[in-house]
Amino acid sequence: MSITIPTPVGDDETLIDHGCYNYYHESQIGGTVFAEKTKVSEPWSRHRNAQGDIIVRAERDSREFGNKIFVQSLAHANQITQFDVVIKIFADDAIKQLSAHYQFSANYAQIKRVTLEGAVEETELELAEGYIVSPLMRIYNGDVIQRLLVQGESQVLVPWIRNPQDTEQLLTPLLSQRQARFQEHETINIDGRSIDAARYEYFGGEYQPGTLFWLDQKDVMQRYVWQQDEMNCWDTRLEQYLAAP
Repeated sequence: MSITIPTPVGDDETLIDHGCYNYYHESQIGGTVFAEKTKVSEPWSRHRNAQGDIIVRAERDSREFGNKIFVQSLAHANQITQFDVVIKIFADDAIKQLSAHYQFSANYAQIKRVTLEGAVEETELELAEGYIVSPLMRIYNGDVIQRLLVQGESQVLVPWIRNPQDTEQLLTPLLSQRQARFQEHETINIDGRSIDAARYEYFGGEYQPGTLFWLDQKDVMQRYVWQQDEMNCWDTRLEQYLAAP
């Protein structure tokens, strides 16, 4: 068994919007801060089908760090009902693939994970009331933050990718309690665009207090800044964006 994504855009699908996030990395060496644009990029698109469901397709090209991730999700009535995630690992002139399918019903997740060897692992996981699904990619962050603002601290499910070399845990479900807080409205500039944005602090899981997200008036994430540790900071920006007329 294997999962192939992203699937082609269906004839009954209408484009909502699409864009691409680019990743910047700041490091501190001997008291000097070095900032550079990495080769990591994350193009995505959102479509609506004839039933009114929302299909999101996203790809994180992080071959600079030895992997590439694909995600495709389906949301019905503003709730993600299923998503697929595939990670390709580039090592020793070979490409290895691991994938997982997540499906949600009430407070349960059914997970079908396909290992590097092609073995299928199936598990069922009970989730907390009001759980939130966050399928890795930045285009989902706006929705996650808005749900946290309404619900307060909540359980968030995200596939585990903290160490892509740990293929025993890779893409298994990670649950953590997370929170979001509104800070202020401000105008930010990204790649020549002036954006009226709301700034939020988002924390829990791997995100420490002080992680900042900027959402536009449609709750699309425009930028986020994450201090990974004392020496490393990530700054991700939506540098290409087009909404359908």
